[in-house]
Amino acid sequence: SRSWLYWELKTQNVRMIGADQRRETYRVRTNVPATIRTDSESLKAKVVNLSPGGAMVQALGSGLLKGQVVTLNFGPVEKLPRISAKTIVASAHVEGATVYGLRILDYSHGGPEDLKQYLDFFFTPP
Repeated sequence: SRSWLYWELKTQNVRMIGADQRRETYRVRTNVPATIRTDSESLKAKVVNLSPGGAMVQALGSGLLKGQVVTLNFGPVEKLPRISAKTIVASAHVEGATVYGLRILDYSHGGPEDLKQYLDFFFTPP
């Protein structure tokens, strides 16, 4: 059977190879403007979903590499706080829309409790 990520990417016109994976946490769908900062550039992006440990981010342009450390910035949104997190690119899908799976390593602004506010705000029961 296919994972939720396979179907999520399929709806965004992204084909994923090797989609056999097991999620240990839940994700919530979002549509939050963001930026991804590397050592040399800043990419406009959109957080399409969040989990307690990371985010799936759609970015304009491509070039981030699996294993690369980048900074993800998003918020404030409505009553939700600003978050800035050091992340590592866990996956990169560049067919169709460029989508990156980012795993959070550390926070430079905000923290797990701030991220939980986003998860609670965007959570919709099945």
